[in-house]
Formats: sequence, C-alpha cells, structure tokens
Amino acid sequence: MLSEIIYSDTILFRDEDTWIKYPQYRIWHNKLWLADQLGYACGHKAKEEEDGFTISTKAYSRDNNRAVDYRTVCEKCYHVYEEEGVILFGEAAEAKWLDGE
Repeated sequence: MLSEIIYSDTILFRDEDTWIKYPQYRIWHNKLWLADQLGYACGHKAKEEEDGFTISTKAYSRDNNRAVDYRTVCEKCYHVYEEEGVILFGEAAEAKWLDGE
C-alpha cells in the first residue's frame, strides 16, 4: 500500500505527517468526534460505570460469511442500531440470521 498520494503536484502525507504539519486540523483525526458530528453511531464500547446495552448485531466475516457481533454500546448507539434493524434479539434470531433466513 502506498503511503503517499500525488494530487495536483502536491504530496499528501501520511496521517502522522499531517498531525505534525497541520496542528490546526487535528480535530479531523478524531474519528469518533467526526462520526458524532455527522450523526453516525460511534459504536464505542460503553464503560462499565456507564449504563450500556449489551447487544448482538448482524455482521459479516472477512470472507463475507454471515456472523454475529457482540458489543456493549451507549444508549445513542443502541437506538441507531435499532433503527437500522441490525440488532438480533435472542439466540433464535441469531440462528436464523446465520442460516440465511
């Protein structure tokens, strides 16, 4: 994988290089902040002290087979997953997902 991309006679550097060269744009390196600003679910794990939801969701493995992903998410993320219809409620729903139903 190339670490540099040439665009209009300007070299765009790796993330580490842009972090040093452009400190005023460091906020854009924070992917959780950016996702939250754009209204996406952050998908972060909830801290143990935090009220979180342990859920199983529809997922795919690297070789594109159906899989189940288990995670603990914050309330905001839970509602986003729920709206997208990817939460699997119970073992029967997980089995149906894995069987392709």
